[in-house]
Amino acid sequence: MLFYATFISGFDPLVAKLMHRDGMDVVRLMDGAVEFESKTIPADIPYLNNIFIVLRRLSHTNLNKLAQDVIANQTERIPFKPKNFRVFVSQENELVSLPGGLMHDVVETFTRISRSPFSPRQAEAEFWLLARSEGVSYCLYRLTSVKKHCAKGELRPELATLLCECSDPKDDDIMLDPFAGSGSIPFARSRLRASFHGIFASEINAELVEAIKRKARKIPNGKMQRSFFVRQQDFLSNTFQPDYFSAIVTDPPWGIYEPVPHDFYPSVLKEFARILKPNGRLVMLTAYPDVSSMMPPSFKPVSEYHILVSGQKATVFSWRKSP
Repeated sequence: MLFYATFISGFDPLVAKLMHRDGMDVVRLMDGAVEFESKTIPADIPYLNNIFIVLRRLSHTNLNKLAQDVIANQTERIPFKPKNFRVFVSQENELVSLPGGLMHDVVETFTRISRSPFSPRQAEAEFWLLARSEGVSYCLYRLTSVKKHCAKGELRPELATLLCECSDPKDDDIMLDPFAGSGSIPFARSRLRASFHGIFASEINAELVEAIKRKARKIPNGKMQRSFFVRQQDFLSNTFQPDYFSAIVTDPPWGIYEPVPHDFYPSVLKEFARILKPNGRLVMLTAYPDVSSMMPPSFKPVSEYHILVSGQKATVFSWRKSP
């Protein structure tokens, strides 16, 4: 069966690698989207934003012709019966409209294949007619629900997951996020297919620390209770043992919304070098300028991913500490 999914633009090679690992066949990789085949209907895939069943795929970007094709070819019924549905039409990531009569016929077609009524405002299911700049258009049925709203400064779960995947996670990892915030990265690491020996979340804000602890207590996983550690502290207080962590994955303050001291990043990177094991991995998301030039010589670059976070240009850096 053919599927279409979106992901955070900039992570294309990493997403393709993860999908291959997870047994999915990538048919077409695009900027922030992927067309793939799977023998089973995929459930939530944590590094993807949204997943759709591909009902029609055409090699042009004319949405009127796509709609006419969907109507004329009497697309087969979907394997679900939602309570109701609504329809979105998108031209290169912008919502657009179809001529009234054509839209009416599209709705009638989707009513038949879903066996459900049309509900334009709120609905359980969504059909999409979508045209992309790569010269292809799709008729899609959305499988995933709308992602939850994130609080200010909170990383989206799929971004946190991709950051953790960048660290080449191992079953025996002792992982640290020294700027844990709401805990998005530590919780994402706990959900990866690779297990862990320990996860540490360090955060200076007492309220955020208590919120992480409350969330962790609600997770019915014995290992989380034994091996998930939360500390309130200033990371630069040097309380961690040297050469202790096998991976550090973090999103430190960028110095954009609130200023950071001029020596903040050099000090943080020096501390990373002290507490990370030889061959340990460091993954950092930041928009702070010239971070690479501040790296201690013991770190060797592995990869970079240039992305947007809330409209702000940012970079995901991956380094490995020398043996």
